[in-house]
Amino acid sequence: MKNEERYAKQILCERIGERGHAAIRRAKAVVIGCGALGCSISSCLARAGVGTIKIVDGDCVELGNLHRQFLYDEADARQGKPKALAAADHLREANSDINIIPEAVRVTAENIESIIEDFDIILDGTDNMETRFLINDAALKNGKPWVHGAVAGTVGMTMTIAPEKTACLRCLMEEPPPSGSVPTADTIGIINSLPVMVGAMEALEALKVLVSPEEVRSQLLYFDAWERTFKTIEVPRRDDCPACARRKFEFLSPATK
Repeated sequence: MKNEERYAKQILCERIGERGHAAIRRAKAVVIGCGALGCSISSCLARAGVGTIKIVDGDCVELGNLHRQFLYDEADARQGKPKALAAADHLREANSDINIIPEAVRVTAENIESIIEDFDIILDGTDNMETRFLINDAALKNGKPWVHGAVAGTVGMTMTIAPEKTACLRCLMEEPPPSGSVPTADTIGIINSLPVMVGAMEALEALKVLVSPEEVRSQLLYFDAWERTFKTIEVPRRDDCPACARRKFEFLSPATK
């Protein structure tokens, strides 16, 4: 299949065009976590033609994942296949025109900087706050934009963070909330369409960063899908923010935090 046919409708979109599509084709994105959010994010990016996508996840596919993690199937669950490898296989079937790099590892303070090295943008497909604060530190330290997303129950949110341009995660909340204090899919469940919505929004924000970085804003989008209520919250940069203002990347050195 010719690339012109595969991406024709994307190129036709005024916000993308030939120049934007060329930027997408050159881009290298890393998706950290390939559960419900990561499946949707990586699928959107792959079909958009992002040139290189790294999928990072240390878990294996289980039957209970299939309700909401749409890249996987029952064969993956029966085999207990690592999510990163299963995702890469299915994404290659969707688009053989791009480079998919699976890494079946857990992200830690010790390996995150090597994971994101040489990549243009980071996407949050995780399900825990500790890893998100780690991503925030690594992204800011290395000058890389990243897109935060979270889902639980019927509620989702997303926020794009561009170093030196927008507020960061620690401007929004200085410390991770105490364990068990924030509802998660494990504690209150989740409707399976919600991560598709948030993952698609994260992927869209990533394309915006790649094509029109000047349009990125310090805003948190928060919504309840069941109630159909959407709220955009302005998040100001904090002059005293430990991460983006004072550049103290404490989560990269947890022993000294």
